[in-house]
Amino acid sequence: MPRYEFQDGKSNKFWEITVEGDCYHVRYGKVGTDGQTSTKAFSSAEEAEKAAEKLTASKVKKGYTLVEGVATAPPPAATDTNPEREAAIAENPHDIAAWQVYGDWLQTQDDPRGEMVALGVALRQNPDKDKQKKIQSRINELMMENKPAWLGNSLNEIDNKAVLDLEWEFGFIKKIRVAFEYDYEGLIPAKLLKEFFKSSSSRFVQEIIVGVTEGMEDGDASFMGCLREITAGGKKPSLRRLTIGDFDADECEISWSSIGNVGSVYAVAPNLEYFRVHGGGIGLGKLEHAKLKTLVVETGGLTEDAVKAVAKANLPSLEFLEVWFGSDNYGAEGDVTMLKPLFEGKGYPKLTHLGLQNCEFEDDIAKQIVSSPILKQLKTLDLSMGTMIDEGAQALLDHVDALQHLDEIHIEDNFIGNDVTKQLEKALGKKLFVGSQDEYNPEDDWRYVSVSE
Repeated sequence: MPRYEFQDGKSNKFWEITVEGDCYHVRYGKVGTDGQTSTKAFSSAEEAEKAAEKLTASKVKKGYTLVEGVATAPPPAATDTNPEREAAIAENPHDIAAWQVYGDWLQTQDDPRGEMVALGVALRQNPDKDKQKKIQSRINELMMENKPAWLGNSLNEIDNKAVLDLEWEFGFIKKIRVAFEYDYEGLIPAKLLKEFFKSSSSRFVQEIIVGVTEGMEDGDASFMGCLREITAGGKKPSLRRLTIGDFDADECEISWSSIGNVGSVYAVAPNLEYFRVHGGGIGLGKLEHAKLKTLVVETGGLTEDAVKAVAKANLPSLEFLEVWFGSDNYGAEGDVTMLKPLFEGKGYPKLTHLGLQNCEFEDDIAKQIVSSPILKQLKTLDLSMGTMIDEGAQALLDHVDALQHLDEIHIEDNFIGNDVTKQLEKALGKKLFVGSQDEYNPEDDWRYVSVSE
């Protein structure tokens, strides 16, 4: 009986396997004990032999070394890549045919992920619930056997989903979220991402979410380390969705964070479709991307450079744009004149949703948007969370005909009086969302945006 052992300073384990007819028998445990045993039956002796060989190969890959007996294990799973087949998946991660071709190739390399692909496809295509349960059972079994090798020990040992949350598909990680938590004493988010990108399991990652980072307890949650890891190592063509700063005020005040310049992301993620940035100290770089469809910038203080970057962007595929400007007390700069290229529709030929929100010059935006060329192509307009008073709302009312083609108009959380809001509601009907309005006193002119600190 071949015997394998594994030692790493923390563990001293053994593992043995024997094939008898259409079954294999496994004995495993701590060195010096009798361990535990398990048996698995197959439909034929050949199938049992093949399964034993694959299982042995996975153990060898994890670091187990043969110490007794004669082993006939096949070579460990191949680590070589197949650029052509991988490029097809990166181009369209939902293309089942591309996955099947890649899975077939993986199986020729004795890579257990090949079986994972076949099982994943079968799970999608087989409507029989009993068969689905059997398929899922085998997927779970393969994951248990191979996850440590696929992911790496430093990540595999983390069972706190608030720190590391993974979504798998076909033996690869489809989605990852990393974040900092007070009670967790392991790797910080940037190092979690570094370990993740070392793993072959990151090859087809489609979504990355970075929650709050360390430093928030000192009033400065910095995201620059995470950005460096995301942009390191070349292009990530399968990446479709990226969120930097997935946290709320209960975790960290928005002004207590520092995002940094995200401009390096655009070239690294050529197929990115969704990009959300939430935090303070946001730099946008030169906003150019061929395939980006959704851009959300949420901050309590948008710098002049960032305002200009939004206005002068070249985003030919963008359909949804939402920008929070914030308060000058927390770093907000700029004025409505900087948005002139945006209002003219330059760089945004497919835009249908425009949100210019949380802004101290919301009145000026309202006055300019009603006669702007870009308004004609929009379906929804959001001017909420700002400091608009009757002056800006009257501009909307005076140009109500120009707003009739819109499906939705949002002006919630401003400082508009009841008389004007009622007139707007009468003119625009259900497409207008007024929500709650703060009371405005013209004598002290004290107004504030919804999100600043």
